[in-house]
Amino acid sequence: MDPQGHSSLALGVEPDHISRSIYDVLDDTSGQSFGIRDVRVVLSEHLHLIPSEVILSAVEQKLAGAPERENRLLAKLDGLDAEYDFVLIDCPPNLGLLTFNALRAAQELIVPVECSTFSLHGLSKILETVQLLEEALQHKMKVRAVLNDFDPRTKFSKRIHEDLQKVFVGRVFRTMIHHSVRLREAAACGKSIMDYDRQSIVFKDFLNLSAEMLERELVSKDEEPFRTFDMPAGIIESDAIAKGTFEQSMPAETTVLFTLDAPGARYVQVAGDFNHWVPEDFVPSVKGEGLWRKLYHLRPGIYKYKFIVDGDWMVDPHNSRAESNPYGGTDSVLEVGAQGAHLYGK
Repeated sequence: MDPQGHSSLALGVEPDHISRSIYDVLDDTSGQSFGIRDVRVVLSEHLHLIPSEVILSAVEQKLAGAPERENRLLAKLDGLDAEYDFVLIDCPPNLGLLTFNALRAAQELIVPVECSTFSLHGLSKILETVQLLEEALQHKMKVRAVLNDFDPRTKFSKRIHEDLQKVFVGRVFRTMIHHSVRLREAAACGKSIMDYDRQSIVFKDFLNLSAEMLERELVSKDEEPFRTFDMPAGIIESDAIAKGTFEQSMPAETTVLFTLDAPGARYVQVAGDFNHWVPEDFVPSVKGEGLWRKLYHLRPGIYKYKFIVDGDWMVDPHNSRAESNPYGGTDSVLEVGAQGAHLYGK
């Protein structure tokens, strides 16, 4: 929703080379109607992009006086729940019609806050806008802030972080996105940080941020707004969302996300060294598509474990490492290293 098209550029999509964009989705004055599926760019199996371009800045004037103009994006996103787990909307740096469309369509607002006094002031203005939106349209949103471009070497950055925690009590992600030239380099190359440098600290930051968001979803789909979480030190997913070893030193615990695709299962559990082999329940996805998940915070070490599906014990089908046990069976093996997370997948 940003006419500058920075999200498109950062992912390697040149605005000059696209035939349609989000502008065509929002503007129907030409007599043609386009949906999200008509303009999306498939970047990978798990990531689709709706590109933007400069002409989008004219949509506010073109839709002046049009009925339901602030609900255009919401209407176009209707019916896409079965295709996407998350829709991330990049907003322009002003509170106009485009931003209102984004706020109207969103269920949660994540505000990146730079280490700047001006950013704190801007955050308060955004909260006022959200409050007005809630009162006028009865549209409730969860609002959170994430500290961006954080440099732990400077006292000023630390002070901004402390001020943010005081002013925005209970609404700040514990994960901070650190200052790193690697992120700028990735954007210049038109790549995500995942594709550019998986050994960088900012790659780990974004994994941690994702872990916080997933953990919140796992705890309850009806969670109260502004619930806080402990910052995960890293993330391992049983089907290996990332391969390799983090070279940075890690805190005492690492967040491990176990997943199992088991459509039709009545219940799924996991038992292993980390829970004294006492089966503990997985949490089914809120969308009910058969994906089950369970989070643990584990210290460095080697852990054996098994899944239990409707009472039947089985190894993790997405973990290629397994060892025989004293009872004639086989256990899956997970290693969490002191200097990184060793990941095993298909």
